[in-house]
Amino acid sequence: MTETVKTAVFTCTANSLSVLAESYNLLARAKNKNEIAQFVSELKVTAKTPEQKNFVADVIDVLTSKEPTKQPSYGRLKTRYEAYKRGKTTITGFEFNLNSPKQMQQLFYGMLGMPIRVRNFKVSDSRENLGLSGVPQVNEETIEEALAYGDATGWKSEVLKLLLESKKADTRVKLFYDKFPLWKHPKDGLIHPQFKSAGTDTRRPTGSSPNLLQLGKKGDGIQIRRCFLPNKKLGHDLICSLDWDGEELRIIAGLSGDKELTSCYVGDSLKDVHSIVAAQIKGCSYEEFVAIRKGSQGAEKAKEYDNIRKSAKSVVFGGNYGIGGAKLARQLHIPVDDARAFLQAKKTAYSGMERWKEVMKADLHKNGYVKTLYGSRKHVFHRIYEKDKVHSVERSSVNYLVQGLAADYLKVVLSNLWRSRTFQRHNAVLIAPIYDELVFSCHHTQAVSLIQEVYAEMTKGIPGLNIPMLANPALGVNFADQIEILADCNQVLTAELIQSAISQVLSTV
Repeated sequence: MTETVKTAVFTCTANSLSVLAESYNLLARAKNKNEIAQFVSELKVTAKTPEQKNFVADVIDVLTSKEPTKQPSYGRLKTRYEAYKRGKTTITGFEFNLNSPKQMQQLFYGMLGMPIRVRNFKVSDSRENLGLSGVPQVNEETIEEALAYGDATGWKSEVLKLLLESKKADTRVKLFYDKFPLWKHPKDGLIHPQFKSAGTDTRRPTGSSPNLLQLGKKGDGIQIRRCFLPNKKLGHDLICSLDWDGEELRIIAGLSGDKELTSCYVGDSLKDVHSIVAAQIKGCSYEEFVAIRKGSQGAEKAKEYDNIRKSAKSVVFGGNYGIGGAKLARQLHIPVDDARAFLQAKKTAYSGMERWKEVMKADLHKNGYVKTLYGSRKHVFHRIYEKDKVHSVERSSVNYLVQGLAADYLKVVLSNLWRSRTFQRHNAVLIAPIYDELVFSCHHTQAVSLIQEVYAEMTKGIPGLNIPMLANPALGVNFADQIEILADCNQVLTAELIQSAISQVLSTV
């Protein structure tokens, strides 16, 4: 049974790797030959059957070609992947379609006997009339939950892991590998992503053609970030990025005046935002929690407290934007009651923030709008009087005060950089603002002055906030493999530190 699963899912994941050829060819241009060689050697070891060996041979052919998309091998890989998406795959002793929700439900809840933990929020009229709840879901989240809760053991656990790998691979293909090559400009061969400066309700940027905001800093997003290289035609050899340190939490601290949260950003002895909540969860003092996490009671205890802090991080960010206990429980893979207790611990730790939220909600009902420090308004009109929408409107309006202010600040920084012609003077190219991060391409001889100017603009601060806005600069030969210039965001950025990081990066090329 297990070997059947491995063989079948190798076919699934191998097919999904077909379009990876284009991105790995980009890596080859970036002179990452060792990574290409390692990737190929791993494929060779994994391939056992003649079909798998033929697949590997096609992949190697594409990787070593200067024009991969024009090779017959590339066409065969695309054909295999398209057949995989349409066809059926034998994994557990019977045939089923990985893209069929109904068949996946039969596999997951019928054959594997997994408990129902996640349902669709929307309930059809027919199900509602029968008193039924939403349809059970079968997606990456439900599979991860089943594994986290230990619902599956033995061969069932391996089936779920392989299904999860296959689903993630299919997601990467749909988001990146199928789309990115299509956006290559016919004249310069580059991708020119589009952005709307105020694409969301909070007036934050959105991306398209392709959407660079989908590039995560962890997991699968790292592989795609490696495809973003310095602009060779302009002689660039570095990708630089500066992102604000805890931007939204700093804004909340300044707006709410919460003493505990402010102590994380102002003063001589700065505290850790997430450890404050973690200490509240464990029922100990902040000082005791930090000491144990550093190893005062042994490595095992330190690891336990470090995991609590990681959970507290999700509690802090989720709690700031009104996450419920059920959703947090799914994120952390813990019982709902524990998740609710975690959220209450966060509210207790940052009680000043909760009082500020209530004041803002009262002002919203009184005025019918909220306004950021820069004067941007969000009007709610009659929606605030609709009973079924009051909570949603209140939550989104409070969020607007934070995320809307962050959007305002980003526009101010970008406008000032444009007026001062910072990028033009350094023969650099701004690639994109990605959430709280500015990414640009330049030559290493211009990097020191350029990074200093961008850093100075990003850290000027928001008028009236009284909380410093700090940034973390980094640079590298691509958008993924970057070196942090500062050991801590509170460290002073100097030309010597930047030059040291540049030398370190260039020595590896």
